[in-house]
Amino acid sequence: MKNLYLGLAAGIILATPMVFAQGVGFDETTSQEVTVAEVWEDYAVIKFPVLIDDNGDIITKYAIFYATTPLDQTDSALVDQRDVDLDNPTPEVSFSGEYVLYRLNNLQPDTTYYYSVAPLFENEDGSVDLGTATTAGKSFVTLAPAAPVEGDMEQQEQHQVPPVKAVIDNISHSTSGNEISLSWTYAWPEDVMVDVYVVDPATSEATKVTSVPATQQGAVITVAEWGDIVVRLVPVDAQGEQVGSEKEYAIKVEATTWQPTVKQPPKVGPATNLLIAISIVFFIAYIIYSYRKEESN
Repeated sequence: MKNLYLGLAAGIILATPMVFAQGVGFDETTSQEVTVAEVWEDYAVIKFPVLIDDNGDIITKYAIFYATTPLDQTDSALVDQRDVDLDNPTPEVSFSGEYVLYRLNNLQPDTTYYYSVAPLFENEDGSVDLGTATTAGKSFVTLAPAAPVEGDMEQQEQHQVPPVKAVIDNISHSTSGNEISLSWTYAWPEDVMVDVYVVDPATSEATKVTSVPATQQGAVITVAEWGDIVVRLVPVDAQGEQVGSEKEYAIKVEATTWQPTVKQPPKVGPATNLLIAISIVFFIAYIIYSYRKEESN
């Protein structure tokens, strides 16, 4: 058995217990020290004194029994038991040199629990016996669930209202070269964006090309090739989460007929026209001169 200083195993040094048991177990005086230190809806904290056996050693093992009916009237199979080992404390256990605190978890709210605590001690042959327990009449009642305040009730009602889904309708388009102007109708919510994807019909691969406010009711995209494409419109919230049904819209992009570029003749100014006229006059005069010279010969 352990001596008076048990705390090294738990990381602290325990002071000498102030409560001594007569024999092995709780007596009338120490039983009165077994109380409930804290009670909530789903747990309670049992407080009991650390006991010393007849050899002057600290008793390090205890059993806590509890049920929703008086223990002396309850089948042992229906009584729950929680073991406490001060040498190897679990997260539910905390203790000082005088008292142990044990947290009973997973209780039902607004329920009466009856409980008792008893020390466990080892015999020389290694067997474990149950010492004298506290009186079986100890009990506590867990708290009832707190009634929601008015603000909490309103918030709960708001959470129960299904979210409004964004709806995109009446999709249409027009084309100008390789630019496609999409349009749609949309009402609300106002803080919804529309992610626009171009889907390759052959591979079903979707490429996001732009994101615009849904209330803009339109977007302009540019396609790299002619042919059949599918546009996918996805309404999303500020976090990028989809908030409505996506819509797909098929478009056939026609190749345009390119017109050849015709070069315009250079424009002729007044000076050029005068030179041309003079040249024509001299040419005519030369012809007349040559003709008359031939006649005179």
